Amino acid sequence: MVNLKTLNEMSIKMAIDYISNDLSKSYELIRKLYSNIQNDSFLLAKRQMEMMLFYLNVLKHYRVAMWIGKVNNHLYCLTTDEGEVYRTKINQKLVQSFDLSKGEVLYKAAKSCYELKQYGKAANYYKESSLLGNAKAAFEYGIMLSKGIGCVQDQFMGSFWLWQSSQMANSQAMVSLGNHYYQGIGVWHSKVRGLYWFALGALHHNPKAMFHIGLSLQREEVVAGNVVYGKVFMHVAKEIPYTNMTSFTYNKLKEILEITTKRLIEDEGAV
Repeated sequence: MVNLKTLNEMSIKMAIDYISNDLSKSYELIRKLYSNIQNDSFLLAKRQMEMMLFYLNVLKHYRVAMWIGKVNNHLYCLTTDEGEVYRTKINQKLVQSFDLSKGEVLYKAAKSCYELKQYGKAANYYKESSLLGNAKAAFEYGIMLSKGIGCVQDQFMGSFWLWQSSQMANSQAMVSLGNHYYQGIGVWHSKVRGLYWFALGALHHNPKAMFHIGLSLQREEVVAGNVVYGKVFMHVAKEIPYTNMTSFTYNKLKEILEITTKRLIEDEGAV
């Protein structure tokens, strides 16, 4: 009888072997394999699927896929120092391809269409802007996909674009992505990973992220023994605009980030 770990490894191998130039077919394959991967102790397999989505949806768009072709091992890219350097080179190459000015123009066009309730056009403009490196557009497109506004609802791809926006330091996306992990919307259910993204969002001065951290600490869902601190964070979250972070708040957030990072490495193999 084939065990779960073997099935998971087979799923990854299939995804790597059968990714094609037909994006729709590749997306569907990864989506099915992602859903079929079982056993929380092998969640790193799903992380590799996400790297493949990045390869398909972003790198190929900019014709820098040859960079990832040099190392056809997503586990290597996620878990080693050399892999981190490699990913950094990919991102540098990618950033050189962004047209931020055009991306901002498309973002504003998308906002105008959304206000006029032309949701289909808005979704298309947000996607185009996202591919040009606009973090705000990637966030909005992720939300529209997740809710099915102006497009077919796709929480899986919605989470992907929220992740892309978070990688570009958008704190709103970090909060939304944290919620997706916390509730298992489009991604696997992981309160640890959810709290990790809330902590990053709070460090970027997002009051909603601070609120979610306070709620989590009060309920002791991930980190125990911090109920009092949870109340403090809930209070700080109400101080809008939330711009001046005390050293106590900053140090506590860093501590939460370190705790969740350690847990993710232990439980899932990588952050």
